[in-house]
Amino acid sequence: MPRVSAESQDITLDGGNESPTLGELLKYSEDSDQKKDSGEDASNHHILDLASPKMQPVPFLLAFNSLSYNVGLRRRFDFSSVLSRRNPASVKTLLDGVSGEACNGDIVAVLGSSGAGKSTLIDALAGRVAEGSLRGSV
Repeated sequence: MPRVSAESQDITLDGGNESPTLGELLKYSEDSDQKKDSGEDASNHHILDLASPKMQPVPFLLAFNSLSYNVGLRRRFDFSSVLSRRNPASVKTLLDGVSGEACNGDIVAVLGSSGAGKSTLIDALAGRVAEGSLRGSV
């Protein structure tokens, strides 16, 4: 593990953010290693002061309006469906017009009985549903 000395090193930020991202820190570390290998940098020790930039929290709002999620059903072949003239629906609605919002710092719970669609709602908000089957806005 490298030792740390008392000399400070400035990092230039690509995105103009106040605090460096992990990618920028890793890029800086790689650039520093390349300079060290080529002999450009005589110092082997660097200090990264991560506590100095004051980070401002980013406001967060999760809002979803009129979410509808429909999936296609597989048709089972049985003689009763062949003999009857009914045509069963080939699409099942799992979410129908669900809306809500959660602000930064809110504690949110999804409550409902078994089979009510709680996990389906969470999957839809996380983008883990079939493409093109979710309607509404998130």
